[in-house]
Amino acid sequence: MKRLPLDDTFKVNRNPVTLREIVLDKLRSAIMNFQLLPGDRLVERDLCDRLGVSRTSVREALRHLESEGLVEFADAKGPRVAIITLADACDIYELRCVLEGLIVQLFTLRAKPKDIRALEKALEENRQALKEGELQQVIDSVQGFYDVLLEGSGNHVAATQLRQLQARISYLRATSVS
Repeated sequence: MKRLPLDDTFKVNRNPVTLREIVLDKLRSAIMNFQLLPGDRLVERDLCDRLGVSRTSVREALRHLESEGLVEFADAKGPRVAIITLADACDIYELRCVLEGLIVQLFTLRAKPKDIRALEKALEENRQALKEGELQQVIDSVQGFYDVLLEGSGNHVAATQLRQLQARISYLRATSVS
């Protein structure tokens, strides 16, 4: 009997989520939803107790959030929720303008009809979120719009760079709107 090759139907379609990712998402959400405010100290032991996880998981998440610009390790007092200064905001928006301009230009050149339909849908979802006025829904709809643009641009390097800015941009938007 000849063995048949395994095809794509054999693949398990699930996204495994690690404890580190769960902790990261919880802390990021707490910052973005203002459960943790700019300047708040992030005491590892308190976070471990509140999240029910080890210090290693919390430390890894805090370091990741530092790379996203949401957490600062500014002094010997330990990590705190980032405070974005006016100079930071200017730097963020300058870089955002350059990258988004490139992404939009590439989207107009490379987007397929399905990408254009997805962009129209994302724009309508954003309009609806703005009408309803729920901050998190607005932030999510804007992120969805950008996801479509990034995918349709076809430039994965530029998309990766812009995604690395997204947490800071979203945080800046949220702190500006609130």
